[in-house]
Amino acid sequence: LMVIDADTGNVGIGDSSPASMLTVGNNDLFQVNTSGQVIAGIWQGTAINDTYISSSSNWNTAYGWGDHASEGYLTSFSETDPIFVASAANGITGTNITNWNSAYGWGDHASAGYITASSTDTLTNKSNISFSA
Repeated sequence: LMVIDADTGNVGIGDSSPASMLTVGNNDLFQVNTSGQVIAGIWQGTAINDTYISSSSNWNTAYGWGDHASEGYLTSFSETDPIFVASAANGITGTNITNWNSAYGWGDHASAGYITASSTDTLTNKSNISFSA
């Protein structure tokens, strides 16, 4: 459902009587005014007008403090993860991954007839065995 109110010019998506310039959802759940500002809605479970809009003065105050790019704040961090060090995956190297990718590229060898670990497999029950040095 999309409605354009002929009297106000308001657009409603999913709302038959939009209260603002753009209204989304029944009962005006999300609203944008004629200045393009979000004036009502929910963002990740929090009402936008309660948390985000009312705190914009704090954002403006922080912006007024100026550029702090040269103040020496933390800009990067390398974490040492003691849990990962204890993991078997810690020993996987780039070479291991390259080798695994190569072997994967060889395709499925399940039906190639290789000798498998079995109590019935012996050299006496195999034919056409060749050895090379």
